[in-house]
Amino acid sequence: MKLGKKHSKKSIEKISEAMKGRKHSAETKKKMSKIKKGSRNGMWVGDKPCYITVHMYLRRNHKQPAKCSLCKKEKTTLDIANITNIYNRDIKNYNWLCRSCHMKSDGRLEKLKKSNLEWRKTTLRNPKGQFIKKGV
Repeated sequence: MKLGKKHSKKSIEKISEAMKGRKHSAETKKKMSKIKKGSRNGMWVGDKPCYITVHMYLRRNHKQPAKCSLCKKEKTTLDIANITNIYNRDIKNYNWLCRSCHMKSDGRLEKLKKSNLEWRKTTLRNPKGQFIKKGV
C-alpha cells in the first residue's frame, strides 16, 4: 500500500527547476550525515559485518596510535590485529601492531620462513637468471 500523492511529470520538472543551483549548508550536511550512521544506513549488516568492513570501521572511528602495542616502536602505519577471535566493531578485541609483530603473533612469519627455506632447497638459477626447479 503506497501512501501520498504521486507527482505529475510537469510537477516534477517544476520542482527540479526550482531546486537547481541550491546548495546544502554545512550544518544541513552534518545533520544528513548523522542521520545515515549505524543501523539507519542502507548498507548496515547488523552484528555480522565482514572482515574488511570491521577493519574499515575501526580505522575510520578510532585514532591510530603512534607506537606498536607490542614492541613500542614508532611506526607510520599499523595493522589492526584481532586478539580475541571475536570479530565485531568493539576496539577492545583488537590491537594496533606493526606488520612484523602482527605476523609474529599470527604465526605467519614462521610459515613464511619455513616456505622460503623449502623453496631455496628446491630452486636454482639458470645462467639466464631465471629460477628453475632442481633436477629438471
